Amino acid sequence: PSFDICFLGVGPDGHIASLFPDRPEILITDRVAVAVRDSPKPPPERISLTRPVINGSRRVWLVLAGADKAAALGLALAGASYASVPAAGAKGRKRTIFFVDEAAASQVPPELIDQEY
Repeated sequence: PSFDICFLGVGPDGHIASLFPDRPEILITDRVAVAVRDSPKPPPERISLTRPVINGSRRVWLVLAGADKAAALGLALAGASYASVPAAGAKGRKRTIFFVDEAAASQVPPELIDQEY
């Protein structure tokens, strides 16, 4: 599948969809969706799109709110490993935008913030 926009929340640990850090599901590239069992946060049983499907979207929009998301944002912007910080590996084909509040952006250098948004 191909989406025009994939809109994702980002967890404090940098997870997107139900792709959690350092778990085998983040590395699956040959399926559209994957079962997630024994999830690190409730509910324990989930289904998630895989990273290739997310990255097949024209645009990926990620939203982060709250001070507990500041570290995840910093790591994603710094280009951390997507296996350890799944949000760092979410990339739209045309554009990727992080929508953040002031608390989440508190540790981001001003030059990395686009004032148009």
